[in-house]
Amino acid sequence: MERGSTQKQIPKDFSVEMPLEGNEKTAVGKKEPKTGNPKLDNAWKLSTNGASSFDGSGARLMLISPDGKEYDYALRFEFETMNNKEEYEALLAGLRIVQEMEIISLAIFADSQLLVNQIKGLFEARQSTIKQYLQKVKEIMKGFDSYTSKHI
Repeated sequence: MERGSTQKQIPKDFSVEMPLEGNEKTAVGKKEPKTGNPKLDNAWKLSTNGASSFDGSGARLMLISPDGKEYDYALRFEFETMNNKEEYEALLAGLRIVQEMEIISLAIFADSQLLVNQIKGLFEARQSTIKQYLQKVKEIMKGFDSYTSKHI
């Protein structure tokens, strides 16, 4: 939906499809690969999705334990933000929760290809604000024994 539209954005913008631990198939019918890293095979999973509409912005987070228990979070941002910033705000909110829970092995799933590739160092962050977000994400991620990030 374009900015400035007078229609309300429907809740599906906060929906994220993510295979649960133990499922034999992913949403597209392929087997979910193991990472080859025992720490990550039993990692917590964090799925993020930022969204905006004419009446505000927010994010949906889903944290899934290694045994498949789901924890859902919905956030509404009280400040003006736009696409890439929302994605970083969503990820940072999730990482702060993960930090508080003292989780040390994490698999991140984000719907922003740009964000994931910036985290992996494949894309450069050019805007100063995005550089600051990326720096903060990398700083937090130093506290994990292992992590991975994937675009979904």
